[in-house]
Amino acid sequence: MRKYLPLMLISVALFGAGCKKNADALLEAKSGDKAYHAGQQLNTLSPGTTYYIDPAGADTSSGTSELTPWQSLAKVNATTFNPGDRILFKCGGTWSGQLRPLGSGASGSPIIIDKYGTGNKPVINGPGTKSSAGLLLYNQEYWEINNLEISNYSSAGGISIRGILVTNTNLTVPKNHVYIRNCYIHNVNSDYSASGVPKITGGVILYGYFDDVTVRDCYVKDCATEGLRTYPYGSGATRSTNIKFIRNTVENIYGDGIVLNTVYQALADSNIVHNACMDDVNNFAGCWTFNSIGSVISHNEVYGLTGGLNDGEAFDADTDVDGDIYEYNYSHDNNKGFMLFMPNAKNVIVRYNISANDVLGGTKLIDFKPTGTSNNIYNNVFYITNNITNVFEHAFHGNFKNNVLNASGTVTNFSESAMNSGSVLNNNCFYPTTALTTNWNTGSHSSNVFSSPAFVSPSSYSMGLASAAAFKLSSASPCKTAGVVITNNGGIDYFGIALSTTTNPDIGAIKY
Repeated sequence: MRKYLPLMLISVALFGAGCKKNADALLEAKSGDKAYHAGQQLNTLSPGTTYYIDPAGADTSSGTSELTPWQSLAKVNATTFNPGDRILFKCGGTWSGQLRPLGSGASGSPIIIDKYGTGNKPVINGPGTKSSAGLLLYNQEYWEINNLEISNYSSAGGISIRGILVTNTNLTVPKNHVYIRNCYIHNVNSDYSASGVPKITGGVILYGYFDDVTVRDCYVKDCATEGLRTYPYGSGATRSTNIKFIRNTVENIYGDGIVLNTVYQALADSNIVHNACMDDVNNFAGCWTFNSIGSVISHNEVYGLTGGLNDGEAFDADTDVDGDIYEYNYSHDNNKGFMLFMPNAKNVIVRYNISANDVLGGTKLIDFKPTGTSNNIYNNVFYITNNITNVFEHAFHGNFKNNVLNASGTVTNFSESAMNSGSVLNNNCFYPTTALTTNWNTGSHSSNVFSSPAFVSPSSYSMGLASAAAFKLSSASPCKTAGVVITNNGGIDYFGIALSTTTNPDIGAIKY
């Protein structure tokens, strides 16, 4: 097994409230989370009982004050908690074993796990045994988990190991309201090559049918196989609703970074995925959706992906995806491409994204497998400086408009196979024209620009969403007002600048 590399947490530079308004509006409309925005707990009914846990405490104590705390996880795990209860672990304390509290909260009165005192987050070191988790909720709901550090490490490498595992075995009735905030989950070393289990192991796994789940402001590091993931419990499961992964950093992940699987109108916003897809043992990608309807993947940064077998792209609209939107994302310095579209992905919108040197492995920019023409790619920037085989692996079918493809290296095939007559490539900037190679002449073309986009400083891009300003248009750019009007264009560009719905837009992701 490859050793984990010590890496620093990379912080995102904030770059304007405007560019976040679509995702924030979706978040507040869907989450019932407004009280959290105001820094308040969502406990509107019974205040419940507060329990304190301290390694220097005693399980024979009442546990209901800082002066009489419980001591062990065993005591917590043997207790059935009630709506409104709070379970507080002392800062600086360390516990070994699995945390598996019992009971469920209620609407307006969740059960809350948090810290008390000052100092470092409380640490839960999971048992590292087969099918274990550092923290497990099983057929439970209305829980909020805050400010914990959780690991689950096996010195021999274990099977089906997770950091946090939330499970619902009921295929038709969801479990509600599970919030995981400001937790540090790391060193979860499940056997990522084990047959049948690798995709439901790793940092935070939501296994089953849920409504109203948020994972926010967490740092997930050094995990196998997944970083953050939803996964259906059995075949025929209902799509989960109101699932949100927000402002998390996920790095050093052997498999997928972030996956929204079997969801309806989910949200992955403002996350960082760094150094995922570390191996080629399976098909992995950075941030992607599967069996998803109407989900939004926005304002994420994905970089440093090297493996992923046949996939490995930064983004992926996978099997049974319908109407998902990938927007305002920044991917750079990845080996195996910007995005994958699986054969039956439809009505997908990819807009206002910036992709810089995402084909370092030299194979393909976009792996496009659908044969229908319902997918739309518009107002993106694709910047490539090395030699590549395919702009489109397989063949592009759909609408490709207002994009910049700046590919200064050798391009063997524009499209690996011929595009059909329903493929429309209009009002794009293709530079240099040496990128327009095999199968460029298939499909329909109109009003394209074939000179330099004249970015302000493309070679200066780096880490952080704001650094994509390198791909702003200069005053000399031929891309200004050279685009075509797109109906329902999202309303704002990459940096949150308002866009007209009637006048010709600029080509690219950033309005001049």
